[in-house]
Amino acid sequence: MSAEFGRRIALTALFTALPLAAVLGWTEWEGAIERERLERLRVATEQNFRRILQPVTEELALARRFARLDSLRQWLLDSGNPAKRRRFLAEAKSSRSQARDHAWFVVERATLDHYYQDDGLTESEAPRNRLDASDPASSAWFFNMMRDTEDYEVNVDTDVTLGISKVWFNIVVRDGDRKLAAAGTGLDLTHFLRDFVADGSNGIELMVLNADGVIILHPDSRMITFNAVSDITKRLRTVYDLLADAASQDAVRRTLREAVGRPGSAVALPLPVHVLGRPRLLAAAYSAELRWYIVAASQFESR
Repeated sequence: MSAEFGRRIALTALFTALPLAAVLGWTEWEGAIERERLERLRVATEQNFRRILQPVTEELALARRFARLDSLRQWLLDSGNPAKRRRFLAEAKSSRSQARDHAWFVVERATLDHYYQDDGLTESEAPRNRLDASDPASSAWFFNMMRDTEDYEVNVDTDVTLGISKVWFNIVVRDGDRKLAAAGTGLDLTHFLRDFVADGSNGIELMVLNADGVIILHPDSRMITFNAVSDITKRLRTVYDLLADAASQDAVRRTLREAVGRPGSAVALPLPVHVLGRPRLLAAAYSAELRWYIVAASQFESR
């Protein structure tokens, strides 16, 4: 083989290898960019997880203390006793001052009387209304709770009678094994969405799902399933309804399952999924105490 021929082969090999190396280098660079994007999303999800969960867990702890008041239990065991009622109401007023929205409620199981107080209402010893067992739209949450709930549930709902929408912290009040009432506090839904969910900073959209993937908090209130704890026959809007195809739904299910095994730690999908027809990167973190998922979605821009 002549020297000239050898040089031609070497040059051919060089010019063949250069584009391949460029492609491989570009691919590796793109991969590094995507890994960085996912890591930023994962970190942002954990930050938002703590930011959203802090006021919720604080309010849940306060609602539990309120529902455990001995004066409440004593009054419920003897609800016709005015002295016991006044003692409870005096303690309830003190507890209300500690709540973020200065609100509390009690629904007595024996009478279905619904007591509620916040800063916008004149203080009263009388119940605001009585639940109607024949109207499941307004009362199913309570009967389901008395039947199924051992300790507490957090529910997003609109009280039609009172005309208020809140994140409700519903606690079972007991005397031994006997369920006497549901009691707790509530966070104004509009304020909570504005202050903690509808952030949208850095192009990240947040939503909160219950354990079944039902959307219970979303910047767009039209996406929210109100009173998701009720078993009234209705259409529950889940995160899977927002996804374009079965492959995306399966990928999100796997990610949520993985998040359950790592409470408080964000898990990011390795590939984008189509949310409402748009490509998005997703990450999720799970709260075992609330049985909530905090899901963050960011824009995906292909290069």
